[in-house]
Amino acid sequence: MPMPVSTPSPHLSLAALLKTAGLVAVASAAGNAAVWFIFHLFGPLMIGIGEVVTGSAVGVVAAAVVLAALARWTRRPRPIFVGISIAVLVLYSLGPVAAALAPYKEGAALLNIVTVLATELMHLVSGLLVLATFPRVVDR
Repeated sequence: MPMPVSTPSPHLSLAALLKTAGLVAVASAAGNAAVWFIFHLFGPLMIGIGEVVTGSAVGVVAAAVVLAALARWTRRPRPIFVGISIAVLVLYSLGPVAAALAPYKEGAALLNIVTVLATELMHLVSGLLVLATFPRVVDR
């Protein structure tokens, strides 16, 4: 007998995770678009609004996949997810600074200070939204 789609593990509802991920993806994209527009007033940003919206949604989807995997294969997915999320957030904070010191890809210009500050804030917006909502979806 096939397992119902809404219960991939005893302590995670797939329906709740999908609903949360959808809402957080929209909130993350909207919040980061607002950050982009505000920081754009202080100077040109070296990333486009499309990259911001897409990156925000992709990050949230990746977090949902990680949480689903942890809920399926670990006994205590919540604290592991929080730890991984914090580690990823710290690592992502290094990216904009590094891209201001050396091009992040061949042919790319160094990021200016406005772009560095904006992207750092965008990472925080997305990370805090994920950390504030996703752990609540898991029972333990």
